Amino acid sequence: MGVSCSTCRCDEEAGDGKILQSTAAVCPTSCEDSIADMIVEKTISTHQLEVTFQLPNGSSRVICFTRRPLGLDFNRHMPITLKHVRPGSHADDLGVEEGWCIRTLQGYDVTQLVFQDVYLALKEASEHLP
Repeated sequence: MGVSCSTCRCDEEAGDGKILQSTAAVCPTSCEDSIADMIVEKTISTHQLEVTFQLPNGSSRVICFTRRPLGLDFNRHMPITLKHVRPGSHADDLGVEEGWCIRTLQGYDVTQLVFQDVYLALKEASEHLP
């Protein structure tokens, strides 16, 4: 069962019954400016970057990156889909594969954001990994 937006309560204001999927969910329209900051803060406090990927078969996999470079090459539009995983990279060591789509960063649903916002959050958060 989903939970309502924990940051701005926009779903309560809109009255449209919109429910977000993660317990750490954040409004994808009203809170975009702060999502990157929240993702960075969680990365700093946990010393890892948790990414949930949707696999081509429809299942999900959570991967926790603990160092950089990540070794991911992806398309420049939403949904962010991996087009290449660099051999010998951290992502390769963790079993990440081409064709996987990024769904969440640090538990925050990023599927409704624009590419630039997700890219910025991913870039800034990964800069805080060793």
